[in-house]
Amino acid sequence: MVVVGPHDGHLLAPFGFILQALHVQYLKNITPDLVDGVEWEELQNMIGLWIQHLQVTVKVLYAHERRLAFVVFKDLGQSVWAECVGKLAHAGMTAFLQFGEAVARSRRSPEKLCGLLDMFDAMEKSAKSILRVFDGETVGIRSRFKDLQKQVGNCYLNCILAIGG
Repeated sequence: MVVVGPHDGHLLAPFGFILQALHVQYLKNITPDLVDGVEWEELQNMIGLWIQHLQVTVKVLYAHERRLAFVVFKDLGQSVWAECVGKLAHAGMTAFLQFGEAVARSRRSPEKLCGLLDMFDAMEKSAKSILRVFDGETVGIRSRFKDLQKQVGNCYLNCILAIGG
């Protein structure tokens, strides 16, 4: 599904509007190497924003998209409205998951411990919403989210072990 921009007539993916509204440019093209090159305070700020944006996006935006898709497509069956939600959420959730993966795969350092704990806590708080919003055709998002939880937990453990020597 694509949306025509109101002023310029360009076709934009729905997540493009979200990126503009939430100012989440830090999600674009993030890699572990880029994370390693970011100053610690900036990374902490990025993680804090990621946490806020993830919660708003999953608990509000995609939850409402799911309800709307259900209302509009309920007569066509769950597979249709679940596929609609999946297509709408794919780009956005991929960006959020890639950021988390980049942080988890970046160089281990003691400074990352608090950020990793905050990320893990936010993911725990968002897990029920992820399970509720993404089902049927969108279970791939669930799987990637669970994998990211494991990666963040393992990264935290590896940072602790690195400190211990």
